Amino acid sequence: MTTYNNSTNTSIPSGVTAGTYSSANITVNAAGQITAASNGSVTGNFVNQTTASVTLAADTVYLTNAGASLVTYTLPAAPAVGDVYEVIGFSAGGWTIAQNASNVIHFGSVTTTTGAGGSLSSSNQYDKVTLRCAAANTWVAYNSQGNLTYV
Repeated sequence: MTTYNNSTNTSIPSGVTAGTYSSANITVNAAGQITAASNGSVTGNFVNQTTASVTLAADTVYLTNAGASLVTYTLPAAPAVGDVYEVIGFSAGGWTIAQNASNVIHFGSVTTTTGAGGSLSSSNQYDKVTLRCAAANTWVAYNSQGNLTYV
C-alpha cells in the first residue's frame, strides 16, 4: 500500500497509445481525496534509451534503460520555444542532461551554470524530469520526481 502526504502533488504515467505517452497530474486535497487531470506534458514519441548518449528530440519521452551505464542526454542546439522533453529513470546507471553553449535550465529556485559546464542529473534510479524550452537557450524543468542535482 502506498501512502501519500496530503500536501503532495505529483504526476503519474496514465498511458501509452501507439508510441504516444501521456501523464496525469495527481492532486491530494485536505480531505485526503485525490483528483487526476491531464497535465499537458509530452504527447509525442516514446524512446527506450539503451545507449549511453543522445541529443534530445522535441516532444519525446525517454525511458533511461542502459543498465549500469550513465545515459547523457544533450539539449538540442536549436529548439523551438514550447518544445517539451521528458527523461524518466529506470536503470541503475542514471541520467544527466548536458547543455550546449549558452544553454541554461531553471529548476525551481535554482539555475544551472550557463553553457556546456552546466547540467541537471538524477540522484536515484527512478528520478524523472520534464523540460520545456521557454526562450532561446533557456529551459524550465517541471514535473520532476526525486532529488535532482545541478551544476
